[in-house]
Amino acid sequence: PSVPPLIAGKLRRPGADRAMHRVLVKRALTHRALLQRGTRALGAPPCRQMASQLPSGCKPPGAPPVEHALPATPPVEHTAAPPPDAPWGKVGILVGAQLMLNLGISQVVPVLPYYATDSGLSAAGLGIILATPSAARLLVNMPLGRMADSLGRRPLMVGGTILTAIGILGTGVAMPYGLYALVPFRLLVGIGSASSMVGSGAMVADLSDAVPQHRARIMALQQAVVSCAWAGGPALGGLVAETYGAPASFAAAGVGTLLCSGGYFLLPETVRLRPA
Repeated sequence: PSVPPLIAGKLRRPGADRAMHRVLVKRALTHRALLQRGTRALGAPPCRQMASQLPSGCKPPGAPPVEHALPATPPVEHTAAPPPDAPWGKVGILVGAQLMLNLGISQVVPVLPYYATDSGLSAAGLGIILATPSAARLLVNMPLGRMADSLGRRPLMVGGTILTAIGILGTGVAMPYGLYALVPFRLLVGIGSASSMVGSGAMVADLSDAVPQHRARIMALQQAVVSCAWAGGPALGGLVAETYGAPASFAAAGVGTLLCSGGYFLLPETVRLRPA
């Protein structure tokens, strides 16, 4: 048997000892015999057995590459789902209720000075009556925002419009009794309108988040309806007051606000409440 090149190189060195020569040759032959015996006992290496099934990187050197013929797979066409349509039915009920609410609040604005003069209120008292709802909104807007997230949008909307209706009707009834009788009802108007506006604004945001491609149109529709209410409400309130008297204007505003509460009651809740 041939001697490995490494050992042969050592043997070719000048002056190599004869005994060392025999020891090295014997070790080399013993090593080769052990390798051959182990190969016969275990069979061919796994890489040679699986040469036709494994990639070319695992094949023995010099073996021809094996081409794997994979079945042709037809291309899969991924069709995107159409975007959801805007919930125009819910949006219509929501903005219609907001129209009634803002009409009720705005139509009593031109009637208040006329009614206050007949009741003997001064200019300072009239200013207090007009400013009280705005001051109440300023105080309760932030707490109502937290309540809209914890209790839901719908309870604030329904309860707020009921409070607003009570405040408007109470303002018409208490007007002849002076400033101190009017302030509590004007506070109710401010707190109720703030509750309703916070809840309805959050619901509009929820509805538009579900269809972001329609968000601008939903927001624009809501703002347009509110602007129309404040543009036509004072004119409507003045016409009703001149035709049927100032108390009739407050009564019409209160009834319209209660109708708004009924519209809000038809809407489902849009926020998922966390379990207690």
